[in-house]
Amino acid sequence: MSDHIESATLPTKSPWPQRLRWFFAEITVVVAGILLALGLQSWWQERESHALGVVYQQQILSDLHLTRTTYQKALAADNQLRAATLRLSEALHQNTDSLQAAQAMQWLPWRSGWFYDPRPVFGNINSLINTGEIQRIQNPQIRASIIEHASIINGALADADGQPERMRRANDTDLLRLEEAGLPPRHGDVDEEGNTLPADVKPFLPLYLAAWPKLRSDAQYRNVQNLRILAYDNMAMYNKEILAATEKMIAILEADDSR
Repeated sequence: MSDHIESATLPTKSPWPQRLRWFFAEITVVVAGILLALGLQSWWQERESHALGVVYQQQILSDLHLTRTTYQKALAADNQLRAATLRLSEALHQNTDSLQAAQAMQWLPWRSGWFYDPRPVFGNINSLINTGEIQRIQNPQIRASIIEHASIINGALADADGQPERMRRANDTDLLRLEEAGLPPRHGDVDEEGNTLPADVKPFLPLYLAAWPKLRSDAQYRNVQNLRILAYDNMAMYNKEILAATEKMIAILEADDSR
């Protein structure tokens, strides 16, 4: 009997555990890549949004500076015209039909039937609020301040609605009374910047002095000067409110260090 040793068959290891490890490793790499890509995309979008928000703030600030200049000029010009109208009103209520040329020259150069009706540069703010783009401005306090500013300005404009028309009607009456007295009504002008330009009233002055007794006895002419002064005061009140709100918003934006 020959010795015969049968070799035992050794079990072979299954490849699946290793394959599963490689599979999960690949999945992990893919998922990590996707997450990284999404993170980078989100970071880039946030960066772009922040940059756009900074641009929006600069646009608003530029508009506010233009608005401030406009309203400063409006208040200065209307104050000058109001002062001329007040001097005329005081002279009309004096108990004399005598008027000196030097006295008349205190108001005649500005008797143009003109007034300043300014409007804020407001398109960017309204557009940002209405479209929701204001959310791109990162600082929540700045966003809230801009929205509050828009509310104040829109409210002031709504309250002032009708004041320019009242002034126009008063000026039309004023000019009509001059025509009734036989005078050319319009003299005095303003430049493109809204600055009052004293007119050359030398040809007009002797006619005005001759017509003064008739003008002083004209109740409508006297009364309409009071209406014009009241209209200037009302317009100045709203214009000052808008100017103050504008200057406050400029200060807030210029102090913002989050841009």
